[in-house]
Amino acid sequence: MPDSTLVGSIAHASQENQLSLASLNFDFSLVKLEAPAEYQALGASLSPLRRKAAEQGHSHVTARKLGALFQQLLPSTPKLLKAYGSRASEIARDPRLEANPAYLDGVFPEHAGVDGTSIWAAATSGQGAIEMHLLACMLARMWSSSEATSIWVELVEGRKDDISRCDPSEPLHLSTMTAAQVHITRDQLAEWDNSARSWLRTADEANQSKQKQLMLILRNLSLPISAERSTYRSVLDTWLSALSMMERVLCGTAQRVETGAILLGLSSWHLYPDLNDPLVSKSGVVTVGIETSPAQQATGPYWSLPLAHLKHYGSPECVQRTLSDDSERLTFDEYLAVALGSFLTNWDDPAQNIQEYSEVIITFVEYLRNCPLPMPTTGILDIAMLTEQKRSKSVVDNS
Repeated sequence: MPDSTLVGSIAHASQENQLSLASLNFDFSLVKLEAPAEYQALGASLSPLRRKAAEQGHSHVTARKLGALFQQLLPSTPKLLKAYGSRASEIARDPRLEANPAYLDGVFPEHAGVDGTSIWAAATSGQGAIEMHLLACMLARMWSSSEATSIWVELVEGRKDDISRCDPSEPLHLSTMTAAQVHITRDQLAEWDNSARSWLRTADEANQSKQKQLMLILRNLSLPISAERSTYRSVLDTWLSALSMMERVLCGTAQRVETGAILLGLSSWHLYPDLNDPLVSKSGVVTVGIETSPAQQATGPYWSLPLAHLKHYGSPECVQRTLSDDSERLTFDEYLAVALGSFLTNWDDPAQNIQEYSEVIITFVEYLRNCPLPMPTTGILDIAMLTEQKRSKSVVDNS
């Protein structure tokens, strides 16, 4: 047998063995790795239920699958992963975020405290998983839950498609080949997004001052996060660009940017160049290399994507979002006001009985003021003031 034929047969057999191994349905939850030292304080702060979910539940499985699926695309970012772990543990140790003792005696004590499930799941899942959590934070910062889940579905499908079109002679990492064979459900991706979304709320609160300063700066910048029209390519380019540029910033190299990729990363990862952040080198500054025209309204970095999986049928829906400070989220006070308004819609013709209903609202507010338990009532008080004004006007009109 000629040497070339022998070599070709060996290579073919090796490739077949790799594909055979990749077709096995490995249980990704079997492997739990030791988390890096920077993340240990975060893990210690989790409730037993959340820690178990991160180490043995769906979150752990999803982290391992996603990490294996995208690992080969990732740049090396050791300083970013270390700095992010230090910041996450710093947030978890913040005494302001400790669970209220009253909640620990309530109906759902296991859900009290910091929700760092996706971070701990990623930290104990090996290479590539923490970067997947960083992407989850970017998507959660920019998009609604349903939109982010739709993007995740498209990312997974796109990556699997890329792997399937690889040259058969090209050596693939076994974990990547294996991950391409497994199924990640939409519900698992939604759970992954929800955990990252919950973490953003916590981290925003812990870094309230710096986060507000950053968001005020970003609101004055109108620049695209990505000009790529393909959702898969746009998200990949934005994510990988943000990872690489943030690593260079943490290495002390100043960065000049003309797209909003790293700006979205900064707002999502709670690392603050130019804002006296001890985790960021003073020489690691970010300069925006584009100016907003005076005629152009400054709304903040924006991102437009065609979301193919947002609806169950029809053409992809093109959606544009602007990076903001989460204006779509209701505060608890606003939630109380909405609840009260919803309650009043069930009353018979409120416009004809405004004085009577006003008395009920004001009586209710007085009750809240005298309630022995601490309770935020600002939103209700605002309604009461407006109601008092309307009642006075009604009395004048009727006199």
